[in-house]
Amino acid sequence: MVDFSKLSPAGSQAEATSLFDTFSRLDRQVSHVELRPSQLDLFKKIDGQLNQRDLVLKLNTGGGKTTTGLIYLKHMMDRYDEPVVFLVPTTQLAEQVIDEGERIGLSVVAWLGNERYPPEQASQCNSVMVCTYDKFFNGKSTFARADVRLTPCAIVLDDVHAGIESIKKCFGAVLSGDVRDGLLSLLGPALSEAEPANWSRVDGSDPAGLLEVPHWLIADNISAIRRILAAGASEKPLVFSWPHISRALELCRIVISGNSAEITLDPPLTDYVEHYVGARHRLFMSASIHDGGPLIRELGCDQESIKNPIEVEGEGAVGERMVLVPSLVDPEFTRAQIIEVVARFVPSANVVVLVPSDAAAGVWVEAGALKAQGENVSSWIETLKRASRGNFIVFVNRYDGIDLPDAACRILVIDGLPAGEGIIDRLDNENAGGLVGMRGKLANRVEQGLGRAVRSNSDYCAVILAGQDLANFISRKIVLESFSPNTVRQIEIGREVSKAIADDPDKAVGISNTLSQLLNRDEGWRNYYLSQVRVHSDAVDRVAAEVEVRRDIAVAERKSAVAAQARDYYGAAQFLRNASNLLGNSRFPKGVMKQSAAKLLYMHDKTTAMDLQGSAYADNYNVSRPPVLPPSLQRRVSSQAERIAEWLRQFEDKNGAILELDSLISRLSYSNDSDAVEAAVMDLGEVLGADSRRPEKEFGRGPDNLWIFEDKAFCIEMKNEKTSKLWKTDAGQIAISERWVRDNIPGLVEVFPIIGSDVAVADRASDFSASISVFTSDTIGEVVLRFRGLLVALVTHGPLFAEEASNIQRQLGSHQVLPQQLVDAGIPVR
Repeated sequence: MVDFSKLSPAGSQAEATSLFDTFSRLDRQVSHVELRPSQLDLFKKIDGQLNQRDLVLKLNTGGGKTTTGLIYLKHMMDRYDEPVVFLVPTTQLAEQVIDEGERIGLSVVAWLGNERYPPEQASQCNSVMVCTYDKFFNGKSTFARADVRLTPCAIVLDDVHAGIESIKKCFGAVLSGDVRDGLLSLLGPALSEAEPANWSRVDGSDPAGLLEVPHWLIADNISAIRRILAAGASEKPLVFSWPHISRALELCRIVISGNSAEITLDPPLTDYVEHYVGARHRLFMSASIHDGGPLIRELGCDQESIKNPIEVEGEGAVGERMVLVPSLVDPEFTRAQIIEVVARFVPSANVVVLVPSDAAAGVWVEAGALKAQGENVSSWIETLKRASRGNFIVFVNRYDGIDLPDAACRILVIDGLPAGEGIIDRLDNENAGGLVGMRGKLANRVEQGLGRAVRSNSDYCAVILAGQDLANFISRKIVLESFSPNTVRQIEIGREVSKAIADDPDKAVGISNTLSQLLNRDEGWRNYYLSQVRVHSDAVDRVAAEVEVRRDIAVAERKSAVAAQARDYYGAAQFLRNASNLLGNSRFPKGVMKQSAAKLLYMHDKTTAMDLQGSAYADNYNVSRPPVLPPSLQRRVSSQAERIAEWLRQFEDKNGAILELDSLISRLSYSNDSDAVEAAVMDLGEVLGADSRRPEKEFGRGPDNLWIFEDKAFCIEMKNEKTSKLWKTDAGQIAISERWVRDNIPGLVEVFPIIGSDVAVADRASDFSASISVFTSDTIGEVVLRFRGLLVALVTHGPLFAEEASNIQRQLGSHQVLPQQLVDAGIPVR
């Protein structure tokens, strides 16, 4: 036997000088595994920045991201002779990383959640370690245990946007029933005073009831809250987040619903994770790093690295997506018709549906789709990959973490808007105006869903966006600003294709034929797509501008979190107050940001903090109402035409405004519960150009709904569930509400008392003032139809015409939607 070590010249085992050198030394078991030119280019770019602590890699799916991360870690492990870690969101993805390591000749071992000690090969730097984000970041991580103390020299954070959601769970928890009951017992009296309307629903165990514990109540009761939480700290999932939460309980948010409660430390203070902040090098990888804000805010990534990500020049959009929106083809296009269309293609292609809930999956299952959820998700993914046709599968709430490349999915249906993962997500969407949330999380989930079925540059797929809510969502400018530029352009192309199909006399056949053109690789479609995807778009310019703003806000939020950790609450609040100024006229998110600043300031200067909380509430009445109502609640209102113009400017495609109005009609049905109808009436008031509110819900007093048109006010008491006659008590209630409006809203010339009910007959008509009108469901329907006519007229003249308040003003009277004309639509009490 030859001792080859004696034949090796001195220095032959010198450290690899580049990532390519490291790759070349691997004992690859498959001879054809070689790097593509784009990967060689990527390796060279990383080589030039290896000494930086943070690197951000932006690489399309299918571009060799996993291989790049593994070679980077191998290089760093050899360079420092210290362990390295590859982080992934799920154990399923960990298995894929292990398989990729075997393919390129690199040993990769997993450290699983139930294992106490790290794999010996990884500790001895003979293998790259892979594990999940939750194992690495949770408050009882085995990385930090006294008998382990493993701090890697380098970390790769793969699918980092999905990873961030896992990290957030390590800094928050769904609270047990006992802990929730303890908090309600402690805080109930104060909550009933601070949030009477919301509290009554929470106290009544209404699952839709939702409130956030005002930050001043947390600060004033911090010791008692700590005792309640500590008593439940041994229960899952709080047991894994309590070590983090307990260190900064005063910074936490607590949200309570009628049947649940959650706590979160937001943003997550990842500086508490010593084996994360102690790493010499960190590589953040994602196929969709167009908005680097979350990497800065949640993970403390270097701002300059975010601004200058490493990417391969010349790489275009990820594959080819034909995005079709049936509601833009025809507002009356139903879900049943969509099901009928896609079912025709099951014999020749795989059809996959993404829905937000089990209830939403039901209609697809009834139509023949098979539901993939829980433990069977992985097996269904493999089924799709093995067979290129004949599969019709619906996935529940799986907008990331599943890869369906090539023929695994040729038609993808996203049915309805994704749902949040918990009550805090739900509240945040409401607080930010119900569109994209404070940081565009809902838009990000939609975009992640869009990417499930196109996994490389050569891949192609048709994506059908089903449901008016989703069609309305993507028609808004603020939503498009939350997508990546490539996705924005694909949606714009899809909008044009959808409008072209609208000319077909049979819309269902038109959609089917268009899908066939994609699946059959029609030359006309391919040439059109390739020419259009490169066309410059104003919407893409707005994306770039929005990214800059979000990045600057994320920097401020991270600096604030760091200052708050050091208990410099005044300095921390100043960072957020400055960030709120970056939001311009976006009053909903501005109100959220001001509340976050007020929370920190309260621990330094309570008086100034509550003044700021008042300003936050004036901007956004969904945030916590301060104990004393600020004068700014009586702010000047703009004209009806100006408000309608402002509402219309939200829509990139003005037909989206018509779709929203159509979806509002069903919500206004008097057969719905009173809270849902009151919410819909508030939305209708905003659409009509009023300053629209729900005083009884906001303040615990006043009318159910209040519409203010300059010096005229509609004082509305909803009795939509009433089936018997109107009684004297109803007359007394509307009179009290009218008095509240006159006492609290100065400058009014007229107040119109209105009862919303299908009953207009009183037990004794003399009990009711002659000024009282009844808005029946037919009346409301007529008002909506009038306004719809106005919208159609505006849209017909073009988007620029529709956005001009002066043009709208000239249309109001002819469509009978001026305030006095709306009042005249009511009927008297008989």
